[in-house]
Amino acid sequence: MTKILILMLFTTITFAQDNVTLNISQDARLLFVGDNKGNKAPTMDLSIRSEWQGKQFNGYYFFIAPEFEYAQLAEDYYRYSANIGWTFNQWIENFSFTASVGYGVIKHDFGTTSFGNNFQISYKANKIIEFFIDLETNERRDLLIYESTDIIFGTAFKTSGKIGVKFYLR
Repeated sequence: MTKILILMLFTTITFAQDNVTLNISQDARLLFVGDNKGNKAPTMDLSIRSEWQGKQFNGYYFFIAPEFEYAQLAEDYYRYSANIGWTFNQWIENFSFTASVGYGVIKHDFGTTSFGNNFQISYKANKIIEFFIDLETNERRDLLIYESTDIIFGTAFKTSGKIGVKFYLR
């Protein structure tokens, strides 16, 4: 995981046009409550994401964001994804609204591809730190062998709520 973090930081600072962030978040339900699959609170489900922000336009900017997620479940869960999105950051002072879509790979028992999206609201505490809540939906084909809920056209979609902090590196 350390190698992934170093690679993300190096490529982030090299390729971003404007700002660079490092986002660290935790699934709130697994942290405080647990789930109905035997994972008791607190269960680690950590996401590390880096946003490479493009040029600031009038009220918004676009970004690309590599992301890595690790969850310490009965069978370890890994997700690697590439995301693209936009952030509206000048509607309300100190608040930002972000939407993104991504595609990646999940390794949980076996490997599978995954489509996902995020909706995020963040509060900028100062020039370096933002706090955020994030609603994330991911395609989870790996769950099809375990359950039949939330299945649409042979695919399981799972929604999770995350809390986190965003650090501005540049």
